[in-house]
Amino acid sequence: MRIVHLTGSVTRSAGGLYYSVSGLSKALQQRGHDVTVVGASDANYEQDKGQWGDVPVIHSSASGYGFRRELLTKARALRPDVYHVQGIWSAVTVSGLWASRGQAGTVVSPRGMCDPWILARSPLRKKVHGALFERPLLRRSVAHALCESERISIAAYVPGTRIEVVPNGIDGGPAEAPDLSGKSGTLYLGRLHEKKQTVELVKAWEAGPGRRGEQLTIAGWGSPAYEEKLRKLVDEAPNVGFVGSAYGEAKASLLREARFFILPSLSEGLPMAVLEALSYGAIPIITDECNLPELIVDGTAISLREDLSNLDAIYLGQTKRSGSALTDHSAACMTRSEDYRWSAIAEKMEAIYEAAVEVAGRRG
Repeated sequence: MRIVHLTGSVTRSAGGLYYSVSGLSKALQQRGHDVTVVGASDANYEQDKGQWGDVPVIHSSASGYGFRRELLTKARALRPDVYHVQGIWSAVTVSGLWASRGQAGTVVSPRGMCDPWILARSPLRKKVHGALFERPLLRRSVAHALCESERISIAAYVPGTRIEVVPNGIDGGPAEAPDLSGKSGTLYLGRLHEKKQTVELVKAWEAGPGRRGEQLTIAGWGSPAYEEKLRKLVDEAPNVGFVGSAYGEAKASLLREARFFILPSLSEGLPMAVLEALSYGAIPIITDECNLPELIVDGTAISLREDLSNLDAIYLGQTKRSGSALTDHSAACMTRSEDYRWSAIAEKMEAIYEAAVEVAGRRG
């Protein structure tokens, strides 16, 4: 099958989509599909292009909105069986709507962007943009939800849309198993944004006695204003460190060393960083809004209230556990991560692509 991924950015600027789209693309290619990625690039491309492996990437610099006519022309010339639209609320949706009017099937992955928290932000812009592009596109496509809660959000946004649920995946864990008994501290790794509550996390960290001596490491990037606000807080917090963006081996080292991984998010599709942390044996501390309820139910992850009111109780509880119990928990996290390998996810996505081709055939 010939598959074209339409994405807003082919560099780290895409955040989690940079890893999820590249991971899926490579896994589909390994399963024998003809896969191409089309999207905007920026100054990071030369440094970031290795993430795509052997997958062909058609790219060109574009505005923040992401529109570039030449990219649409090149995508059209590929004549794929399926266009997979990655994300919404940008020019990629315009491209997807154009693609849906041809003979190819279309799949849309909103990636959490139909979440009520997201829809409430800039509501007028989303009302207009959605009426012109997102709603018409979703009505003509098969929607891909990352979890059950996202399925519900998409169905509420565009009733009647066909929706299939398949989670994000991960490439795999470390090349060598880390020393799980030597892990320490807590890691936040990801975009620095108000919906992730990074600032609130630092404030709560220093407010409670349950984390005295427990080190929190913040790794990530965000808008200059938000990052500056965070840096000022960190400078006054003796048990918090900020290391900035982390990629490649630097990122792997942080995951390898962390005992806990924390994500106090208010809105997610399905966070790649949590799955990666699992594969390194970092115990997740996550809100319900991270949309990984199965990890909380089976005890792999620890449930964090969205207002962080039980943060202190969580760490007081963890200090009472033996070193061997924590090591066993870390090992269980690594085992659990096997359920999210890209090879398995790509196989499930194939069925969605076949469904999209059928829908396109009925459209005529």
